[in-house]
Order: sequence, then structure tokens, then C-alpha cells
Amino acid sequence: MVVHPIGYPVNYDELKKFKKEFNLTVIEDAADALGTYYKKKHAGTFGKFGALSFNGNKIITCGSGGAILTQDKNLAKKAKKIVEVSKIPHKFKFFHNEIGYNYRMSNIQAAIGLSQIKRIKKILLDKKRILKFYDDKFKDNKYFTLLKENKNETFNYWLQTILVNKKFSNHISKVLEELYSKKFFLRIGWELMPTLKHLKKFQSMNITVAKDVQRRIIHLPSSSFLAKKI
Repeated sequence: MVVHPIGYPVNYDELKKFKKEFNLTVIEDAADALGTYYKKKHAGTFGKFGALSFNGNKIITCGSGGAILTQDKNLAKKAKKIVEVSKIPHKFKFFHNEIGYNYRMSNIQAAIGLSQIKRIKKILLDKKRILKFYDDKFKDNKYFTLLKENKNETFNYWLQTILVNKKFSNHISKVLEELYSKKFFLRIGWELMPTLKHLKKFQSMNITVAKDVQRRIIHLPSSSFLAKKI
């Protein structure tokens, strides 16, 4: 299972090599990645399955819920059946022939999502405008790097993110405390799963690089509504 962190696309060329070497099935956690592409192919469409999130803090929202992406029609039918409590169609009987789950999106949530899909291009353009604002303000700084897309990547800029240079990383907490006191509400990177107390007992890989990067990540204010103010 591969994750597109903060909506940033993984390198699919490298992933394909890894998949082939170990004969793996790829499932994509593309929860953050609506509007993200690698070589003009949308995140979540490279593996056997992909999953998008429509949670309240995502690019578009239905309030909660998400979507499953697959190019396999049989798997799509199977997934649809499972999330609809594995009910067998019948005129008047309620019959379930295997374990299922009530993960269906309500009609109200779907209507909200459809109305937001109509605005998706503008939302993504607004995200780019916010990036340009930050890029213009921070272009000459020596303390951190603003995360941007590269040649083969189209980033949805779900979260505008900076990576603090290593020699300044010990000052991050102090800086954030000062910014909070002035009503600038920033966040650091999510804690890595193997570092969480209730998960430490499970097997983990050597993640020294991830640990180094995680402690230097800061997410800036990123709502698309900010574009109206800049």
C-alpha cells in the first residue's frame, strides 16, 4: 500500500520497479490526492485499487466519506456490494449472502460532493495562487524550502508545506509557539505510525529518513478561501 503524502504524487516509475521485483499488488492511499497527477495520470489509478477521501478538510468534501477507484469491473462490483451491506437484490426480501458494511454515502452527501466537483478546477487554481503568494514572500529565505511540483508531477497543493533546513530544526517548536500567540495556526507533519505508543510493538522498517523529514515539516494555512484575500 503506497501513500501520496499531503497530495504529493509518488514516483510511479520507481514504484513499478519495486512492484515487479517483489511481485506485489499495489493499493493506493490517494486520500489527499484529488487533482494530483504523475505524468498526466491521476493518483489512485495506477494500482489495483485507489481510495480518495471527501473528509471535511480535503480538496472537496461531502462532509465525510470517499471513493474507491479501480479499472477492474468485477472488483468494482464486489466493492460496491460489500459497502452496501452485501445485500442481494430482491422485490421484498432482505437477504445478505456474506459479510458487508454500511459504508454507503447518503444522497445528501453525494449531492454536496457533486456540487463541489463542478468547482474543482477553480479550487485547484486557487491552491496554485496561494502557492505563488508563499513563493513570492519566501523566495529569498535561507531557513526552509517550500514544497513544489517537479517536471513529471502535478501537485494539488492540498497543504502548502515547507521543509525546515536541518540546522534550524531545533527551533521549530519555539517558532510555532510564537506564531500561535499571533494567531497564525500552523501544523507540523503527522507522527509516523511506528512511533505511536500503541503501534511500537509491531514490526517496522528502518525509517531514519522519514523521521528526519517528519520533524522538519510545517504545514502553512492552505484553505482555498485564502485566495480571495491575496
